[in-house]
Amino acid sequence: MENISDYAEELYELTDECPVCRNKTLGIRGVVYNTPYFGRILLEVMNCSTCGFRYMNITYLDSKGPVKLTYRVTDRVDVERTWIIRSAEAKIYSPDLGFTLSPGSAGEAMITPLEGLIYRLIEYAEAMKGLEGEAEERRRMFIREATDALNGLREFTIVIEDPTGNSIIKPPPGREDRLKEEELKVP
Repeated sequence: MENISDYAEELYELTDECPVCRNKTLGIRGVVYNTPYFGRILLEVMNCSTCGFRYMNITYLDSKGPVKLTYRVTDRVDVERTWIIRSAEAKIYSPDLGFTLSPGSAGEAMITPLEGLIYRLIEYAEAMKGLEGEAEERRRMFIREATDALNGLREFTIVIEDPTGNSIIKPPPGREDRLKEEELKVP
């Protein structure tokens, strides 16, 4: 196995049947990263060389169990320097900005600065151009408010609910006291 980095150790690499095209061309790779900021995480990546199916998941190996993370974003520094690690099983939302990314059968894990998440949400909203009536006005309002949040002109709260406890909100140094962690009540 190749040397991935100073922080990583490859656990496994194998080929299996793709759940989409049923060819035995699904490459599966698991890597444990010992990161200086987040601790140990397992990154699993699947990619089919035949049909292009891909899937990624992140497991935070130092998990404390089901968790609800809440962070109040107050300025541009928070937007630029807060990191989000979302497992495929987690729901991420902002009651202030009015968006929810719920997990699904093909939920997507992500590692991104908060700024990257907001850019992605704006792109999603822009791709929905052409809605009619009230839905179109809500879409335009969301883009304006998300752009203000991106530029640090609007405070908002970001929440992650993860029944697996594998998600993280990592605030900028010195702002960790604003991160609220609660046990998530799983039905």
